[in-house]
Amino acid sequence: MKKTYLLGTVALLSIGLAACSSKGATGSTGSKTEQVGSAANRKIAKELATELNKDGKIAKVTVEPEVRDDQSKKNDKGEMQPHEVINAVVTDKEIVKTLDADKEAIGNDTATNDQKMYVLGMQEIVSNAAKKLNNSNDTVELKSKMSEDNYNVYALSTKDKDVIEHVTIDVQ
Repeated sequence: MKKTYLLGTVALLSIGLAACSSKGATGSTGSKTEQVGSAANRKIAKELATELNKDGKIAKVTVEPEVRDDQSKKNDKGEMQPHEVINAVVTDKEIVKTLDADKEAIGNDTATNDQKMYVLGMQEIVSNAAKKLNNSNDTVELKSKMSEDNYNVYALSTKDKDVIEHVTIDVQ
């Protein structure tokens, strides 16, 4: 049942991305990533960019090395250890509006199942990419830029867990 539901969600997400994208498919996957970070994480970032941008350019995916943040592990001395972050920043304004509205509706407990499925589909894409990471320190996140240093994060996962809990959908 869960697999059937997940396949349906992924199918709806693909349709939703195609419908919401203001740009048509141009033949380019937009999968350029900078040559920083480990080779394995660059490969995962390229695959994530291909997955997110298959129906048009909606996100820029990069690998950020040497990050120290809330997800960093501490060493014996209590110092934060750096890790790598695969950042998928949604750049398509219509997709950002949809994700923001859906996230707000979910937070207010007024979201429709379609809104929940859209966000869950994005979260599943990030979670599946994170499962390919070589270690449990690195992370994959999907976010949009709110201001110069502020982002709205929709999905954040490590190899072992989803840091941002996935949306649940009531099946009746």
